[in-house]
Amino acid sequence: MKIRKDFVTNSSSSSFILARNEELSEKQKEVIVNFVIEHFLGGYEAVSEESLRRNLEHRYNANKLKRHVKSAVENGQKIYMGSVCFEMPDDSLADLYKELWKKLELADSDAFEEIVANFGSWD
Repeated sequence: MKIRKDFVTNSSSSSFILARNEELSEKQKEVIVNFVIEHFLGGYEAVSEESLRRNLEHRYNANKLKRHVKSAVENGQKIYMGSVCFEMPDDSLADLYKELWKKLELADSDAFEEIVANFGSWD
């Protein structure tokens, strides 16, 4: 029998070791905000009315979506669109982590360093 005394993972988990200051620097906070805007909040530019119309045309419950969008616009909000794939057979999610860590390290290498990033198995 094989007994593991270190990190144990399976195909649906990931392990990593990072060294960072307890507090994030202002540069790192800016990197995080920009990264989240780009990857998780639909980017930096609001979609045009025409693009939005095309995207909502064939959606299930399109009329309800249009009402929500119209209400948001009337409240002074801009509309952003994006997509997220929750079934990632490749390393897409792992790549997002790695990209963020790289940007944090570039922003302030004295305060952040990726030590180990092994997405999958430690073997």
